[in-house]
Amino acid sequence: MRLLTLLLAVFAAVPPASGQTFTAAAGAFQSEGSGTQILFGASAADVNLDGRPDFYHPGRLYIQTDSLLFEDVLQTARFEGPDGTEVFGGVFADADGDQFPDLYVEDLDVGSRVFRNRYGLRWDLASQNNGIDMSAAQSQGASWGDYDQDGDLDLFVGEEFGSNKLFENLGGGRYRDAGLAAILNDRKSYGVAAADFDRDGDLDVYIAACSQGDPAQSVNSLFRNEGDGTFVDVGSEAMVADSLAGWAVVWTDFDRDLWPDIFVANMPIYGPNARTGVNKLYRNLGDGTFEDVSEAAGVAGGEDDWGFGASAADFDNDGWEDIYLANDFSPHRLLRNQGDGTFTDILPGLGLLPIDATIAVAVSDFNVDGWVDVGLASRTGNRLFVNDVGSSHWMTVRLMAEGENAAAIGATVVAWLDATPLYRQVTAGDGMTSQNLDLSVHFGLGEATQVDSLVIRWPTGFTTRLLDVRADQHLRVSGSAGITNPPVAGSLLLPADEAELEGTVRFEWSAGSDADLDPISYTLAIFSHEDRSLTGEMVVEGISGTSVEVDISGLTDGDFVWTVVTEDGLWRRGALKSRNFRKVTVSAVATLPEILRLDVFPNPFHDNLSIRSDRPATLELVDVTGRTVTSWRTPFGASTVSLPDVVSGVYLLRERGSPSRGRLLVRQ
Repeated sequence: MRLLTLLLAVFAAVPPASGQTFTAAAGAFQSEGSGTQILFGASAADVNLDGRPDFYHPGRLYIQTDSLLFEDVLQTARFEGPDGTEVFGGVFADADGDQFPDLYVEDLDVGSRVFRNRYGLRWDLASQNNGIDMSAAQSQGASWGDYDQDGDLDLFVGEEFGSNKLFENLGGGRYRDAGLAAILNDRKSYGVAAADFDRDGDLDVYIAACSQGDPAQSVNSLFRNEGDGTFVDVGSEAMVADSLAGWAVVWTDFDRDLWPDIFVANMPIYGPNARTGVNKLYRNLGDGTFEDVSEAAGVAGGEDDWGFGASAADFDNDGWEDIYLANDFSPHRLLRNQGDGTFTDILPGLGLLPIDATIAVAVSDFNVDGWVDVGLASRTGNRLFVNDVGSSHWMTVRLMAEGENAAAIGATVVAWLDATPLYRQVTAGDGMTSQNLDLSVHFGLGEATQVDSLVIRWPTGFTTRLLDVRADQHLRVSGSAGITNPPVAGSLLLPADEAELEGTVRFEWSAGSDADLDPISYTLAIFSHEDRSLTGEMVVEGISGTSVEVDISGLTDGDFVWTVVTEDGLWRRGALKSRNFRKVTVSAVATLPEILRLDVFPNPFHDNLSIRSDRPATLELVDVTGRTVTSWRTPFGASTVSLPDVVSGVYLLRERGSPSRGRLLVRQ
């Protein structure tokens, strides 16, 4: 539909030998620029649970509002901050157990912080009271994961000067600094990525270090998780503790032997402590050690290449993971895995060059067609390259675990094709302060039309095995229910956008297409653009129908955004588009009552008084002291009232409630 108007013609006049082509999405990002002075990271995650990945980089949070159309909501009332000038990047995960991914922002100058995602509508600063405190440190890499295997998400943070931290999740969105001396060193931590490199069931962490002045501070670390709450740096004995200038780190099982390997992007250092800028690919030998195969695999690059960002994915869906490398001052590379232990740079043949001043990369299936796309962020403007659909088959897997680690971060997924294993792990933080693949895993399957078996090892150690799984589908797998179909969100109908509302309001939406097949319930979420107190939000849960009437009188006046979340007991799905309204309080305007028209006679009167009124009214007779002597109800038209007990004197005849109006009467 609208995609046809967005995409330019394929740049590659002659496709490369691999058959790989990309198309540049024109006008994908509705605002440009970085908003910060430094831009090293980019991340892809579905922040509003509408089924389409969104895009974050420092200074911008782009929500995909339509296929490949992204609207920036950062530095608006929906997302106040981060306001630092040295924000490196950010990583997403559901830190509070509501399925909406929250954001840890890595910021050098004002301290890194966690922003809580409120139904994809608003992001509130949470780290000021949730126990994650990096105010006195400089975070340059982070990875979420269940490091202590207790069912919730912890946060590993690499710090600029080696004061790395592990924040342990205490439950309910509360954290504490675990105070692990074993992960401290005097090195300058940059890229951070976690994986179970020794396949013992827990997450280990690799950190790329970079120091221009002191090679001793530029030694990479491999922290092995001992499974008892402690870590040991085994980088030297594992043969991965080089002292180059490392930036991005990604794990990839490039040789399909079930042991995750390490790719590190490096930059050159000149002067007294000169070091080469060649990249490193370490092949996991499965015995706790690695082999440097960088040169033999063809990924080392030149000594003067400036490697900063990196992502690993199977871009051509042939079953072998490739590597995208974002260099600065030298060309980007798309290193295609040849399947024989070597890689070939196919980017020049794609016609996408030049790519300048762009070192932040995040890859994901942005248009949800089964092919991994490339998002690039830079100070001069973002770019999105859409992977063109080929003939190879594919599969994506998104997991739902019990407990607060709902996305099952750290789980391993192995797709078996005959006797060939394709190994993946759910991750939340890699590259250089970046995040890829939207908390899911992706498999290219080549010519295979099904996966013989899909083996999932959950973070708790439990294993799920699924047999004969059809290719070319986006799978949702629950630890308790197996393959499930997530609910389909409907469209928001009423009230209309920009409506001014007060009092009791009817909110209405359409049901998803499978609403009759599943036990569906809905949650209405309303959030203020300005007021972050209790009067600036309203959440109504457990709605069984597709409409609800709520009294919004207690909300503060101002602009609000609202959405409806569809739930089936396992998955939550947000609406494709949120809507807006303005809450107003209609001020009561003081109005004078309509003047009562009376004809009264005789005047002076004796016992009886004749009255003609143009409407029914309550009349009162008031003496000179202001005391009401008597009152009565007079009808419309003519009537007579008897007043024998009223003493002689001067009186005011008036309608009750109109003290300044009346008719002077004399009682004889």
